[in-house]
Amino acid sequence: MEETSYKIERHIDALDGVRALAIMLVAWFHVWEQDWLTPYIELDNTVTRYFGITESNIHTIVRFGFNAVEALIIVSAVVNFLPYARSIVFGEKWPDTRSFYKKRAIRVIPSYLLCVFIMFTSGVISGAYAAHGGVRFAVKDLLSHLTFTSTFFPSVYRSAIITGALWTVQVEVIYYILLPFLAKAFRRRPAITVFVLCAVGMISGNILAYHASDPWGVNNFCTTFAGSYACGMLICMIYYTAKKAGVENRYTQIAGVLVMIGAVLCYNMIMEQFYEVSRPIGQLLMRLPTALTISLFILGLLFSAEPIQKFFGNFIFKFICVISYNFYIWHQAIAVFLKNHRIPAWEGETPPNQLGDAVWSRKYSSIVWLTALTVSMVLTFGFERPISRYLSKKMKIR
Repeated sequence: MEETSYKIERHIDALDGVRALAIMLVAWFHVWEQDWLTPYIELDNTVTRYFGITESNIHTIVRFGFNAVEALIIVSAVVNFLPYARSIVFGEKWPDTRSFYKKRAIRVIPSYLLCVFIMFTSGVISGAYAAHGGVRFAVKDLLSHLTFTSTFFPSVYRSAIITGALWTVQVEVIYYILLPFLAKAFRRRPAITVFVLCAVGMISGNILAYHASDPWGVNNFCTTFAGSYACGMLICMIYYTAKKAGVENRYTQIAGVLVMIGAVLCYNMIMEQFYEVSRPIGQLLMRLPTALTISLFILGLLFSAEPIQKFFGNFIFKFICVISYNFYIWHQAIAVFLKNHRIPAWEGETPPNQLGDAVWSRKYSSIVWLTALTVSMVLTFGFERPISRYLSKKMKIR
């Protein structure tokens, strides 16, 4: 084993910022669906007027914030493939598959099952299942979520009472299961593995977009994310290969910043196209281009100037990442619950956001964010972490 391998970081701090921003953007989109607050700021100062800038409007990025899920899938691929990449590039010991599965299970399953149990129980008590297919649908909803397969059943995926962002966890779990095998394939035939994954993602996306009877029921089918996972694996290899070659200098830092800027502009151009197509069709057809653009941003970040990397690795982003799992799986359900229960209070049949009541929308938005953050902190430090410590000790995992 090369001595260099011990000097390569096991955790890339800048990725915390990417994950935190992606989760916040997805959450902002889900809250925007309920409050309709447009992120528009009128700029009235001499400097901006000189350059012809009179407003700041990031409505497009927020309105289509669901695409930030791609960044979460890619970051997950990067983080989980890093040990395999170190083995390939630096000759470190190949990761143990059983240990990998145990660690992922301890991290994901307890909070996921708690969420499923609470939502299912709530659906039974509230009568939601009785009004929506009865016992048969309730059983399908529960079993598909317990087996991480709800996206395989369009009728359940579209109408599930156990809702929120759990489908994303299910997609990630499927790729957790596949990763050790994909890593072995990548080690032997990297180009073919990447090509096949991208082809699977692109072809399945096109088939579902043009031939599925109900695109809304398949817009997040697991195979369509194969290209995104391939991008994450490539990022690892490019990063570690460059580290080993020692090619980093001020020119690569400048190039990294330029790549980041270009990626942001390209991402915005892709988002603009969603105005022209329906959401599920756009997701299925533009998933790979979106993933490639986000991957370029991440690569640019990893080679950018140190202050930029430190900003993305700051303690605020790190804390968000600590509570991110519970925040992600609960924020949408909390937003819908509060609005359905008229918190903050509103009268009449038409929700205030549809009447243009910005005051109510701001109050509602503030309550949603505060509640979601509070719940995620309580569940992270009061449930997820204690359970994780207990299971890790019980299963003798470091």
